[in-house]
Amino acid sequence: MDNYEEYQKQVEKLQQEQKALLALVNTFKGYSNDILRLKYIEGKKLEEIAEILGYSESAIQRKHAELHRCLDWLDHWEETKEQLENRLDYQTK
Repeated sequence: MDNYEEYQKQVEKLQQEQKALLALVNTFKGYSNDILRLKYIEGKKLEEIAEILGYSESAIQRKHAELHRCLDWLDHWEETKEQLENRLDYQTK
């Protein structure tokens, strides 16, 4: 029974992460949204995405790289923000 509860917690955590990912993907518009959704939600390869969207594979690769840099920047920003908030919390105690 303990394993079941642990698995259930893991499933719930993954579902929350999936919702967060969907929310993030939905902040992008147009074919940026399509690329992110197809790649990270549906698990398609870039060559498949190019075929589905009717763009060249190199165009999709360039756009994906641009989007990846944007997502990396957002991750870095979140980490920096959290570190600063933790410092402020520590200093006010």
